[in-house]
Amino acid sequence: MLSEGGAGWIPYIVERADKGWYDGRLDADPALGRLHEKASRPPSQVLAEQIYVCIVDEHFVASILDHLPIDNLLFESDYPHGDGLWPNNRTYLEKLVANVPDHIAMKIANSNFRRVFGV
Repeated sequence: MLSEGGAGWIPYIVERADKGWYDGRLDADPALGRLHEKASRPPSQVLAEQIYVCIVDEHFVASILDHLPIDNLLFESDYPHGDGLWPNNRTYLEKLVANVPDHIAMKIANSNFRRVFGV
């Protein structure tokens, strides 16, 4: 779980990591000190299967949802953290997902959290 860092940066990092994975820059090369073979799956697949990302206070992320693994995206209330959104969490969340399809909004706001934490 990646928390307190937002999610807007994820697409760029994953794009760069996948590029390195696909073009062979991560292949074993003893001359460069890379003695182990690269992972068997691209970073984007590992992210989608194993890593959860939290939206904090970032309006930008609503415009890039098609570049994020929606099933791994959660809204972070950050309570009682000093720079969190409390007591305006719900208002912020409502604005964030106002133009997002309902099934995606529900995943971000509720069902992804429940699935991950078993509640």
